[in-house]
Amino acid sequence: MRSEEEELLEPLVDPSPPSPQMGKDRSGNPLAHGVHLSPWERYWHHGRIPWKVILHALLMFCGTLQIMLYDNQNSAYVRASYRNWAYFFLPNGGMSTSTRSMDATPLEESIFTVNDTLNAVAHVRDAYFSIKDVSVATYEYHYAAPTIVQPMLMSVTQYKNKTIGPPQHYNITPTSLGPFDDLDTTETAMVFLHSLVTIEFSFPLRDIDYGPFYVDCFDWTVRLTLAMHENSHFRLRVDECSLDVCSVKNVWATLRGRFVWMNVLVAVFAGIYLVVILRSVVRAVKRLARRPKHDPVPATLRDLNGHYCLIGATLVLVEFNALWNISSVVVHVPLRFDHRFIQALGPLLLWSTFVGYLEHNPRFYSIVLTLRASVPKVVGFLVRTRGVPSRRVKVATRWGCRPSFLGTLCLGRSCLGTAWTALAGFRKRASRCSRFSMATSSWTHLHRCTPTFRSWAPRICTRSLRSSSTSC
Repeated sequence: MRSEEEELLEPLVDPSPPSPQMGKDRSGNPLAHGVHLSPWERYWHHGRIPWKVILHALLMFCGTLQIMLYDNQNSAYVRASYRNWAYFFLPNGGMSTSTRSMDATPLEESIFTVNDTLNAVAHVRDAYFSIKDVSVATYEYHYAAPTIVQPMLMSVTQYKNKTIGPPQHYNITPTSLGPFDDLDTTETAMVFLHSLVTIEFSFPLRDIDYGPFYVDCFDWTVRLTLAMHENSHFRLRVDECSLDVCSVKNVWATLRGRFVWMNVLVAVFAGIYLVVILRSVVRAVKRLARRPKHDPVPATLRDLNGHYCLIGATLVLVEFNALWNISSVVVHVPLRFDHRFIQALGPLLLWSTFVGYLEHNPRFYSIVLTLRASVPKVVGFLVRTRGVPSRRVKVATRWGCRPSFLGTLCLGRSCLGTAWTALAGFRKRASRCSRFSMATSSWTHLHRCTPTFRSWAPRICTRSLRSSSTSC
């Protein structure tokens, strides 16, 4: 009698070579051929090239490479630009940027007195009209006339008759501060400030990004907000700024210089892959029509499972994103959050669905990845198999957790920015990477909601990883 431990250590697939009769049965019956052989076995046994696996790997490589290029070319530049806005437009921006890292510092300042509030508003106006001559960056103005700088837009929202009135808009020039020009005395200033809800500043700036791969031009729309907080003091903060690519005349040079041509490769690979998937589905439908009575229906519907359905949806998403990038002539990864999220979601789904090609055994396949609910299944797998000395656990962790969660890691990398550096990235164990990816999958939608997200996310992630690193 064998013990339970010996049974657990049994390999998932029989390592003994197949008998000639078995090989004959496999090669003769297309249904058994599809069920018993993985894509790699079909290639080695019958000389069939696994086109789906090759196209899937190419799409994973291109999508991940786009995110890596974006991180090296534009991600650091965007964060550095926000540090510039904090330095120049916040009253004590120089003190804020002298801390260990501006990525862990909220881009806002509190203002408590009347004079400080008036000085802060004047400081924002003066900083805008002098930043071109003061900053070492290559900022340029947008001009309303050949010699007139486009004015700053100020939107003031106040209480009127105990209700919040509609915002009033003012054009701020070097000699005008809008409604603040009429505040001659401290009493009138106090009355005006007591009625304030928010003051929003908005102004355009053009900048040149000398990145490691190419030189690019960006049009910023910088936004700042002065808001009353808890009816006790004002807070001046740097809001989410808009970033657009400058209008170009030579579209062909732009496509070559900005690596947008990579989206052409992605679109071609995704289109071919989608055609191959559809051909497999058509073959499955035809096979179902001429299915012998003794063949089981699940074996006939092998190409109509959830795996291929999810791959098809992923390919449609990747194709749509590639065409969107080409039509808008943006950089390899879009600059707006919603567009960038769609770009990052493609590699996530590609890495997750790639597990379905690694092993055809249904027992192994169901433990590693459940396509209907991938993350809950893997979480349950990690909890249920804690401390079990089984070879299946090791194989599943090696081939299942890493590929499926590596895409989520890329998604968190593109959304979290430099908060990744506090976690040491891919240098940690696979179990730590898996837990961090599960954490980022539920946090990515929060990273833009609060300015303090990047300050507490690395600490919480690091603590959770340290407390759970010994469980796998």
